[in-house]
Amino acid sequence: CHKWTPPALCMLARPLVGRVRWYTSDTEALNNLERRAEDIYKNVLAPVDFYSLIPKERTPLPMVMLLGNHSSGKSTFINYLLNQKEQETGVAPTDDGFTVIARGREHQDQDGPSLMSDSKWAFSELKTFGPALMNHFKLKQRVLPESCLLPYDMMVVDTPGMIDTPLKGEQLRRDNRGYDFLKVVRWFAERSDAILLLFDPNNPGTTGETLDVLTESLVDMDHKLLLILNKVDQFDQVHDFARAYGSLCWNLAKVIRQKDLPRIYTMFTPTQRTSPGQQKPKLQNLTSSEPIVSAADASYKPNEGPVNSRIPLLDFNRTRDEVMGEILRAPQRRMDNVVTALHEALARVHLAATVSNAVRTGYRQKLWNYYGATALSFTV
Repeated sequence: CHKWTPPALCMLARPLVGRVRWYTSDTEALNNLERRAEDIYKNVLAPVDFYSLIPKERTPLPMVMLLGNHSSGKSTFINYLLNQKEQETGVAPTDDGFTVIARGREHQDQDGPSLMSDSKWAFSELKTFGPALMNHFKLKQRVLPESCLLPYDMMVVDTPGMIDTPLKGEQLRRDNRGYDFLKVVRWFAERSDAILLLFDPNNPGTTGETLDVLTESLVDMDHKLLLILNKVDQFDQVHDFARAYGSLCWNLAKVIRQKDLPRIYTMFTPTQRTSPGQQKPKLQNLTSSEPIVSAADASYKPNEGPVNSRIPLLDFNRTRDEVMGEILRAPQRRMDNVVTALHEALARVHLAATVSNAVRTGYRQKLWNYYGATALSFTV
């Protein structure tokens, strides 16, 4: 860049020029990438963002969001991740709000008003959805055992169970929850690095609100969306599993306008894991061709307890390991999402600048034609 070129333009022209270095961890690489992106947001985009085309804040940690109806196993799966019972579970609805769960060095609880006002977590934009959401939003930061699968640099969002209701649109927002649930889910989806949509085998894909979320809140989110048929250990026979899987595919085909349906992960969550004092379990090698049982389920007995499944569960253990691998890849996914979000923000600002420049050029041309014709008439 020339000496008279503004520094912001130099940064935009060559934003990542610098000394090549190796990073000791994904967290260090992610932090450096976010610092570079923040510099571009602050020095290049913010001064010309007159129409709020770029997000004002981003969550400080990689985020994984779980969606599903009230009996799809979201809270049970979160407890499995944490290796301790933190979320209430049950067939009936047990939670009516959004809960952010993170691993920390000390226990901490924050309610909605304080959490949205805390700049550390970057949830202040949620205030625009009204006080009803503020009163149904909270944070749980917990000191977790070593056997916990959730790392420190990640947070999980547990969402309220979706319901089957005949209400639609504004009527649903006003009469059912008090806030626009679909828009709130969209807000979290845009900032999430992985989204798990869990389905209950008893109602596979038939919940009206679930279908609305797929058609409105999760549009263009296919790259980070995982569809999961959970609780497959509840099936007594293989044909019961096939019937539920086919019903789910039938219902999804009505809302996913694609020739081929995306992959549907089939898994279950064990009722037991290692005790808090045991070593953290390791996920099995997913490239192995042998059917294996996850090390995290060494103490799990599928034929003990209230459910006596007669279908083989070994392959479903492998599928759960794949889902866990996608969750633990959230920091790497965040690096891709940071670059993608920056590219989209630049494209929006560039489009606005192009339109503004075209309008200005056209306006000047009209002024020139008007005053030029006027001046010519006086000379004649």
